[in-house]
Amino acid sequence: MNRVLLIDDDNNMHKLMECFVKLHAKDGSEMTSVYTLEDAIALLKRERFDFIFLDNRLDRIADIRTTLPVLRHLTRGAKLFVISADVDQPYLLREQTEGVTAVIDKFELRAEIAAGLLEVAA
Repeated sequence: MNRVLLIDDDNNMHKLMECFVKLHAKDGSEMTSVYTLEDAIALLKRERFDFIFLDNRLDRIADIRTTLPVLRHLTRGAKLFVISADVDQPYLLREQTEGVTAVIDKFELRAEIAAGLLEVAA
């Protein structure tokens, strides 16, 4: 069973992601979610995850240029995905996102999970 962590400040995204995981993860993946960078740091220091989905823009924080350097060393081998409603930002290009498995458009997230994103071994 894969462990999935969502880091996002939008309550609706938490509800959607929980539904996506329940509907499409064949292994019964376990979903955990947090709303703040601080909560994510505390959780990642205690627990290990197979997949981490990080919102590009957390409340009060500009974007992953601030959050990614803090979280990158806490992922412990998890596949790290950045989710964004605006994936065309220059800073989301591959060379700017070291340690990120992929940047996924929030509007394509369900399709990516349905296509087996969580079935790939971490």
